[in-house]
Amino acid sequence: MWSALHYSLPEIRQTVISFNVVDDRHIQLRYSVTFKSPGKAHLCQLIARDFDKNIVGEIQDNFPAGVRSKTLVTTIPTRVTAVNADISRCAVK
Repeated sequence: MWSALHYSLPEIRQTVISFNVVDDRHIQLRYSVTFKSPGKAHLCQLIARDFDKNIVGEIQDNFPAGVRSKTLVTTIPTRVTAVNADISRCAVK
């Protein structure tokens, strides 16, 4: 019972909506996050990968305390052309 409740109601729920290659050095990621504890500050680590699945870009979005949910479009700078972007992790700051 505990595991069913714990994993069905996570502390942070994150969803990748879409990504868009802007140019050879940038990719945009549209995503949404919902925080169970909005009284705490949070951060999300975003990554971009190339065709061989190597991480070619990384950026961190910070959320101040008081934010319950948000949908963002973030541009990730890259070393080479990226083919996808994803959320690596979100955590309490």
